[in-house]
Amino acid sequence: MLLLNTSPLDRRSSDSPSYVVAGRIRLPHRTASTARSSSFPRLVSGGYLTNAKSPNGFSLIEVVIVIALSGLVLALGLLLSMDVYRGTVFRSTRSILVSSLTTARARALSNQYQSPHGVCYSAPDFIVFRGSSFSTAQDKERIGGNPAVTLTSTSSFFTCGTGTGILFTQLSATTTNTGAIIVTQSGHIDETVSVNALGTIVW
Repeated sequence: MLLLNTSPLDRRSSDSPSYVVAGRIRLPHRTASTARSSSFPRLVSGGYLTNAKSPNGFSLIEVVIVIALSGLVLALGLLLSMDVYRGTVFRSTRSILVSSLTTARARALSNQYQSPHGVCYSAPDFIVFRGSSFSTAQDKERIGGNPAVTLTSTSSFFTCGTGTGILFTQLSATTTNTGAIIVTQSGHIDETVSVNALGTIVW
């Protein structure tokens, strides 16, 4: 026979379940407070909750740090890309100059049209021409340059407006209009392209 003792003396505090002894059987007496407390997370050693969840998302400081680092990387990338672009423009202009001189020399050496050939500079372009001077040239081929690069020459012959250009004699490709041409751009070391009396292009 199962007996339940409901006297006030056998009840525990509302914070823990109470038990009533009937023979050898111990039955838990659940109250509303214990039922509610069982749904809450329990403490383990160290005082941490067994079913606590870590918070999601980022803090404001973390977001600010990420934005700052992203801006720094973007700025460095922009500076490097601009430097690469300027270097490309500088080398391209120097190559165009050497190519123009080489073209005029090759045409004079092969005696095309039985005429000398030359090169002059009309900023920012290079002009390869056929004839004894730029002003009287019959054929003029304009090769585009870049205004960001400046060219100066130790010889006045190189300028189209005031000189005859660097002129290569037919068949021999020699020249009397010798001089050095300095290629200049901000942020880069100047480079010099020169032409000697034998018509050799040094760069």
